[in-house]
Amino acid sequence: MKNYYFLLTIVILFNYFIGVYSENANYIVNILRKETDKTFDDEKPEIQLKIEELVNDRMNDIYDVIEENKESYVLENGEQDQKLEELETNPLRKRGDKKFKYKFFNPRSKYNHSKRSVENEDTEYIPIKSKLINHVCPINNYYAINVYLSDDIVETVCHLPNVIGCEKSFNYELYDNVYKEDFDYEIIKKKNNETDVSEQYIDFRPNFLEAISNDDLIGYEYNPTFRYPVSAGKGIDIYIIDDGFITYHDDFDTYEGTEDERTVACDAISSIDEIILTDEETKNSCFGVFDEDDNAYLEPYHGVGVSSVAAGKIHGVAKKANIHDIATDLSHVSVLRAFDFIMLNGKPHKTVINISLGSTTFYHKSVDDKLAELIKNGFIIFVGAGNDNKNCCASKDSEEFFAFTGYRKAIAVGSASTNYGSVGYTKEEFSNYGDCVDIFAPGDVVMAAFYYGTIDSKEEYTIRERGTSFSSPIAAGVAASIMSENPEYEFDNESMRKVLIDLANKDSIKGLENDSNTPRRFINNGKNKIITSSSLDNDENKCGIKPSGKKMICEEGCCSKEGECISTYSDQFEKCLIENGCQSDYGFCTTKEDSIAECEIEIENNKECLFEISTELNDEDFLYCANYHSNRCTRFLGSLNDPWQPNNPKDFWKTNRINICRIARNFKDFGLINTMDIAKYYKYEDICREDIQTKYKKLCENEASDYKKCLIDDEVLKIYSKYRSRELDSLKDNEIQSLRKACIDFKSDYCVDFRSRKNQIVLTYPSCELFRHSSYYTMEHIFYEEMRRIKDRGNGFMNFCERFIEYQEPKCDNILEEYDECLPIFTTTNTTTIGEEEEELIMKNCSIFKSEKCQSFYENKYNLISLCHNYTMTMEYEKSELLINFEDTVNNYRNICDNVEFNDEMKEKIISDCKNELQNNECLFDYDPKMKDEDIASYCELFRSEKCNKEYTFSDGVCKLAQTYYNNDTDTEIVSMLNEYERKYSINYHLCKMSKEEVIEKCETNLNDNYDCTLLKEDSPDDIYYNCLYYFNDDACQKFYEDPYKDLPECLVAERYQSFNIFSKNDIKWEYYNENCPKIIEAGYNLLNEPSPTNNDFDINSTTTITDIDSTPTLFV
Repeated sequence: MKNYYFLLTIVILFNYFIGVYSENANYIVNILRKETDKTFDDEKPEIQLKIEELVNDRMNDIYDVIEENKESYVLENGEQDQKLEELETNPLRKRGDKKFKYKFFNPRSKYNHSKRSVENEDTEYIPIKSKLINHVCPINNYYAINVYLSDDIVETVCHLPNVIGCEKSFNYELYDNVYKEDFDYEIIKKKNNETDVSEQYIDFRPNFLEAISNDDLIGYEYNPTFRYPVSAGKGIDIYIIDDGFITYHDDFDTYEGTEDERTVACDAISSIDEIILTDEETKNSCFGVFDEDDNAYLEPYHGVGVSSVAAGKIHGVAKKANIHDIATDLSHVSVLRAFDFIMLNGKPHKTVINISLGSTTFYHKSVDDKLAELIKNGFIIFVGAGNDNKNCCASKDSEEFFAFTGYRKAIAVGSASTNYGSVGYTKEEFSNYGDCVDIFAPGDVVMAAFYYGTIDSKEEYTIRERGTSFSSPIAAGVAASIMSENPEYEFDNESMRKVLIDLANKDSIKGLENDSNTPRRFINNGKNKIITSSSLDNDENKCGIKPSGKKMICEEGCCSKEGECISTYSDQFEKCLIENGCQSDYGFCTTKEDSIAECEIEIENNKECLFEISTELNDEDFLYCANYHSNRCTRFLGSLNDPWQPNNPKDFWKTNRINICRIARNFKDFGLINTMDIAKYYKYEDICREDIQTKYKKLCENEASDYKKCLIDDEVLKIYSKYRSRELDSLKDNEIQSLRKACIDFKSDYCVDFRSRKNQIVLTYPSCELFRHSSYYTMEHIFYEEMRRIKDRGNGFMNFCERFIEYQEPKCDNILEEYDECLPIFTTTNTTTIGEEEEELIMKNCSIFKSEKCQSFYENKYNLISLCHNYTMTMEYEKSELLINFEDTVNNYRNICDNVEFNDEMKEKIISDCKNELQNNECLFDYDPKMKDEDIASYCELFRSEKCNKEYTFSDGVCKLAQTYYNNDTDTEIVSMLNEYERKYSINYHLCKMSKEEVIEKCETNLNDNYDCTLLKEDSPDDIYYNCLYYFNDDACQKFYEDPYKDLPECLVAERYQSFNIFSKNDIKWEYYNENCPKIIEAGYNLLNEPSPTNNDFDINSTTTITDIDSTPTLFV
């Protein structure tokens, strides 16, 4: 057994380590004391205690490994994992001369507070509740614990004594066996067909409940009634393992004070770290999935919906069953904890478990064994088959293994839709399939919607959803109903599977033609009206005039010649033809000719509804979808196949008018009318809802993207969540820059206006108007997540920005000092008649104004000045007025400097000053890659000095001013000097003001994005060939090789630290490629790979050249 576990461990580790980025992750570590131990809960108390002591010792060993290797817990950003902060807060490992170990808290144990017997009296045990390592549950005769490991220590931990397996945890996705012989299934089936039934008239659509209490023969008459046993699951516990639960909906009535009073509650909240019991508040509202980016728990709409269809008073199957929800964070570990909670608290043979989650993953023995343990102890488990439209039954060694169906333990449920009026059902296009899928159930449901609040009636808060997530709880509800109706039987997983199979409508699922192994069973609760030949022969059951003289009219179909009420959606529609004896006084009747003529009129009246959607999804498709969403088109196309395609579900039954084209298309080809079956109808619905709507939503959000700055993006949300209740002194530079930008925008009038009337503003964009017309949804779905954050956190973030601005104000003095020169004081604004002294001042000020430094300062609306507005109004600073009216100040500078008219003498002076600055600048130095680091350090000290920064600002500015007055074509000297000056400054800047890492990153980015001319390393003949063919032979690359560092000065500096394989026409490498590439390309790829009899080593930097490619075809080996 132990060898098997280690083999499993090796396979799992291999799969995870190969090709996967190194990461820290949770693992299930399985610990076995002795092979001879029994299942933990069956062992004697003293053995249980020994097992727990051994597990605790191994947990201490693992904790030691984590502490000794904490430096291995490094995240992708280079920082240490925050989870290891626990190590800093725990007690020291030694107190005086006495050693101690941790006693890890075990919520399942009876011995947490007992005095542990220890052999070494020098060791003290200190209680600890750890997130790095904690108990999960016993499984059979071994114990599973949860451990947070770095990749570097996984193997060490998995080879500790008594460790028999390690399984990397993962997250499940929500999907929007002991056999007993003592059952008499015929008695159960007979009892289910007796008259102890309740009936619910269904006034919502789709009517998935009706489908499970009718059989295929019910096509004689559409029946909107759900028939179910009076007991309705009473006394049976349904455990829902999901994302959470909210009880504030009429569906979750507890029938308090009646004989049917039941429990409806969230029992526990299970996470990767622990499982906790709910209190008075959380038992009515529990949340399992925490969104780190949003810093909030996700709304548990899924868990609410699953509970609703399983046992809701309105939308549920087992309306009187107890509902016990366990909220999980969807992790593998949290689900194992939930399993164990049910094992300890559930009632065997009276408990049904529903799991509407899963994913493609690796096989996990811990899950397999725990499922087997639950089933062995009398628990009945249902799982959804999944929504990937694929086979979900792969073997445990397959990369396509699917949890939970792949374990082949629980009863697996797929999704199928009802074909009204005809025999059979159709597999939903999303549903998984395979031989392990036991049964199909409706997958298109109306269910209770997530609601948290208090209003008079919550019944109207419903939502329509599709998925096997809802097929599984429907089947679980049927099982609970059967169990409550047969309390004398001790059902288990296998006996329930057989009962459901026996009751099912068999061989009735269409859409599985390509998979002959999938069972074609549709679930039935056994309460269908049995239509027999004798019941049909009874005159009192016939339409027309009965023997008693009373008339019976078929309200929802036609009355056939034989007196049968026939649905027009039945395959027996021909009985509705007058020429076949249809009785028009007692129901609908028509003729072939009349049906065709009336259908043609209907088509003309609804021609805007008739359109084949293309695969390209163009604008015409959009226009169709806009029509498709109209009430007219929804009713017309939907009612071709479905008599319940309502505009108003509650009133439509009374006003429904038969779609005559449903009959007429059997006698004439009307094109789309003939091909529009229920599957195509829903396919078009999905395209219009998802694809078209998504297209225009993206277009709308792109067009209105400038307004996103008025919201709270993911990056800013993380910073806000991190510091909203902390001191701001620990803010990092990049976080400060992000907050400056965010707070300036957020507080601007532009953004305040947008947030107050978002829909009105957004609808001014054409694509947003199109989205509104194409969508089922409202404009609230534009920037939905960001707007939801504003609703929840807008005021808080505004207050946070105020606090941030106050925190930044002390830095205003520094920024003003740095940019003081960019706020020159002009003595005049007259640019036409200026004196000599004023002209000199304007020349100096405009030189500063036009400098790159000051222009960057003016154009950056997110500089600190914007945040220091209030501060500048109170401080004593001679230029305060310029700052307070900053925008006007800059516009005034621009107006003066762009329009000033200097005399010729001043123009010459400006050009002369520029030349002088360029020729005599002592701050710049000529860089040679062979220079020593200490020499560069000395030059850089001067370059970074305050004096040089000011000189560069003026030099840069006066030369930009000079550009207005010299001719680029004739004044070649100054142009050449400027180019050299800018090149030298750029190299100096990259050397002196940027870190090694920043320079390398910039070089790599610019090479990849703009200059794809660097050659592959010459590791093989293939590399030489492709270098010649794709790089050296390119005209743009030839130009690049003339002076590769001209536009990439950062790469000249970066090559001081590492090689980028850049060369110019002066290098030996260029000479080699220039001489040999024409011959290499002519020779072709294959010749380069022929083995050489003489040359086994090749050095591209040698002086060897090809003199005759034909005589030396094998040089490149």
